[in-house]
Amino acid sequence: MSSSVTHPPEIHPSAVVSLARKSDAIVISDLISIVGEDVVLDDRVRLQAHVVIEGRTFIGKDTVVFPFRVDRSCTAGLEI
Repeated sequence: MSSSVTHPPEIHPSAVVSLARKSDAIVISDLISIVGEDVVLDDRVRLQAHVVIEGRTFIGKDTVVFPFRVDRSCTAGLEI
């Protein structure tokens, strides 16, 4: 018999994140990232320092968003 354990996402304490439509497997690992309420983050998305994502935006699986990036109302990564 095997069991699976789901770990909560790793979110830096300085990040401002609306979690309404986010995956359980996101990682926001660095300083001061902002994710708006209309943003959808798919599995294993990694946001680095000083990232701002707002508007109707989808970030696909395994995408890394590099520092000092600002995205509004766009699609990035794979949408499957």
